[in-house]
Amino acid sequence: MQTPNRKTGMSIIEILMYVAILSIIGVVLSNYFIAALGAQTEHDRRNDLANGAQDIINTMRGDLVDATQVVTPLSSGTSTVLTLVGSLGGVLIEQNGDALVRISGRGTRSITSTNVVVENVSFTRREYFEQRLNATTTSIGYHVLLSHKAAPAMLRTIDGALFVGKDGL
Repeated sequence: MQTPNRKTGMSIIEILMYVAILSIIGVVLSNYFIAALGAQTEHDRRNDLANGAQDIINTMRGDLVDATQVVTPLSSGTSTVLTLVGSLGGVLIEQNGDALVRISGRGTRSITSTNVVVENVSFTRREYFEQRLNATTTSIGYHVLLSHKAAPAMLRTIDGALFVGKDGL
């Protein structure tokens, strides 16, 4: 009498070993994908802040190039509002809640996106006497603190100065 050949299938122990190995590989891969997704989300948030900062600078630059007069901030003072008069009329840039807004004769529009929160803003008027030109030049210094709505601890500060009536930095 012959003994039956039991090598034709897999035993329960072998199946359990394969399931355990595949489970371990699945956990490792899912952790990798979760970490990659978190890094992408952080990158997107930092990109939102960088774009928000660039939008603010570009808007102020355009308004200051056109400006013929700075109403606020007053001479050698600091203000949370920037008021300009130019060939296209008056422009007001101020913080309104979480956003930085631009108010002009064409209406009110937010300079910052919905994901960017303006924490703090200040404008400083600086006047310099240029002896070569025998004229006074005016620049507006700005300090803006931004955060991301989904990650309030992620901050970005933009500081700088723009000349009034000139396309300078």
